[in-house]
Formats: sequence, structure tokens, C-alpha cells
Amino acid sequence: MLGDHVLSVLEVADIFIESPKQLLGGAMELKGLTFLEAMTAGTVVIATTSGGIEDSVTHQESGILVPEDSSGAIAESVLQLENDSTLKDYLETQAKKVVSRFTREKSASSFSNLFEGQISNN
Repeated sequence: MLGDHVLSVLEVADIFIESPKQLLGGAMELKGLTFLEAMTAGTVVIATTSGGIEDSVTHQESGILVPEDSSGAIAESVLQLENDSTLKDYLETQAKKVVSRFTREKSASSFSNLFEGQISNN
């Protein structure tokens, strides 16, 4: 899933921040793959509550979620992590547990069950 170069960069990062936004055409981050990659590397993530990010990042459990377009909330979250090593360590540990739920096999099985359910309901 993750290239060696990307993993090596993420492993040395203290925090991974991404703030996806809905584009004019309506496209946006649906799954949160970049967050899962950071979490795999043991890097704490700060993300916005947009798209499918909340499927992989749970606030104060596997990362920190902030409102979209809130640079102030992102800055506050960075300071919180800088000043609370216990929280940072907890989020790193929990994030690695969350990532284990998102293997290709588990995703394929979930989609298969979803499709089978939809077919049987029609």
C-alpha cells in the first residue's frame, strides 16, 4: 500500500495535517487514504471533518478532527499535541490499531457484502 519513500517521510514527521476541501465540481477526498498512510507510519493526524475522513479518523481517538476551513483550530490542535505528549502517544497507538481495520481484504469483503445486500433487496 505504501511506498518506501513515502513511509520514510511520514515516519519522521511529528504530525500529518491535511485539510481536504470540496472542489468546484464537487470532488473531494472520500476515503482518507493519505490519513491511513500517515497512521500506518505512526504519525498523528489532524484532519478536517469533510468527505470520508471520519471513516478513518475519530476525534481524540485516532487523530484530531477540526472544522473545514479552520486554520485556527488546526493551530490549536498542533499546540495541544506539542504540550500533551500523553495524548500524542495515545493517538499514535490508537491510529495503528485503526489502520488494521482497513486492509485490502477487509475493504473488499465489506464492499462485497454491501453489493450483495443491495442485490438481495431488489
